[in-house]
Amino acid sequence: MRTSNLLSIFLFVLFFTSISSAESLWVIGHGEFDDNDGASNAFLVENRTNKKVLGDIKLYYEILHTTQDAFFIAPGLYYELSLGRKLVLTPCLGAGFYERGDDKNLGLAFQWRSGADISLKLPKEWRIGLMYHHLSNMGFTRPNPGAESYLFFLSKSF
Repeated sequence: MRTSNLLSIFLFVLFFTSISSAESLWVIGHGEFDDNDGASNAFLVENRTNKKVLGDIKLYYEILHTTQDAFFIAPGLYYELSLGRKLVLTPCLGAGFYERGDDKNLGLAFQWRSGADISLKLPKEWRIGLMYHHLSNMGFTRPNPGAESYLFFLSKSF
């Protein structure tokens, strides 16, 4: 899947999230994808809605793209845990579509994403942080290589 398809899907997600939540947290990240087997640069756009689905668990939508044209798009669930006044720990779990491009073969197009991030609250609803994610087909195919992402991010509530 090439960049024009990525842009089309991103615009669809942008439209969907804009009607699903009046205010949400937008996350922009950059880092490494698949650090274990030769990393490529990764770019992330994520929309964390305020739409609660179970208690304080909320919905997010994500697009990850690498410099080797791998692409992951997924909805998921997240929970924000305050660690004092300034720190926030956010575990998440999602499932979505992975297109490998020229990057790592993960065995299936359907992948699970699990991970967490830690962020520092800044003035005017900004945050800066570090996130870790693991993509996996959960053993539906052999081998099940998985891939890790490590990203720095900046986010803002709108």
